[in-house]
Amino acid sequence: MTSPYILRPGRWSDITEILEIQSHSLDDFAQAQFSYPFRRQYPNHFKSAMEASPRRKLAENGGKSFNIIIEHRESGKVAGWGFWRRNVGEEYENKMEKYSSIAAGGYKDAYSEGGTKEPGAGGEESELSNPAASRARLLLSNRCVIHDSITHFSAPHWYLSHLLVHPDFMRQGLGSILTLWGMRKAKDEGLPAFLTASVEGERLYSRLGWRQIGARTFPKLEDMSEKDRKAEEEFFGKEELEMQFNIAPPLVMEWGSYESDAEVFLRYQQQMQMISDMLS
Repeated sequence: MTSPYILRPGRWSDITEILEIQSHSLDDFAQAQFSYPFRRQYPNHFKSAMEASPRRKLAENGGKSFNIIIEHRESGKVAGWGFWRRNVGEEYENKMEKYSSIAAGGYKDAYSEGGTKEPGAGGEESELSNPAASRARLLLSNRCVIHDSITHFSAPHWYLSHLLVHPDFMRQGLGSILTLWGMRKAKDEGLPAFLTASVEGERLYSRLGWRQIGARTFPKLEDMSEKDRKAEEEFFGKEELEMQFNIAPPLVMEWGSYESDAEVFLRYQQQMQMISDMLS
């Protein structure tokens, strides 16, 4: 029986549909909600910022970056998108060395090495100049990114950076297929795989054998300078500001460190066969 879906590499022409799918998921992006507290005042700038990452990732296709699309065969619509990155080799080792150096130096250069300082592939503005963003929160968040990279992601691995399924195609196992694709690749190389999971995503990944090894770090209110804290407190009010910093951080999950992890491929033989069929 022919699968109703086609699994294929992403192409730049998919970007419009990918951005449309992402628009349904923005409320689940804890980091975006935290770093862009003025998004309601500047909705177009916030939209531009949120579109920057998918644009960059789709432009990276090939090499150590893998955009995977599930296309609905009959309609031709993009039903799901996964972005996996293979973090191995000299370039990644050098990046981790820079992060360690920045951490040892008190994170003075955290943003230039950890963030999106320059406009991305779509010509979007710099994060730091985006009026929807909090400059102070971006700077603090990048320290956290560097800290978490050193803590959890320093060794060679595969990383699931994005996983999106269109609401019209949910509950059909497409998220599992996009995840299993990268898990198989990681297993073939003998490497572990990592991801950062939302509360909703945790259930999917746990069923696939992923285990929690920690949580992403978020800035604390006391980490802000007094000047920045007072400015945001004046805008939002003390209670609202404290609530914005009281975030349940996304989980860091890992798979592939144990031989028994590969048993998932036996439990999900139908999905693995779908991957094989869709690639043929």
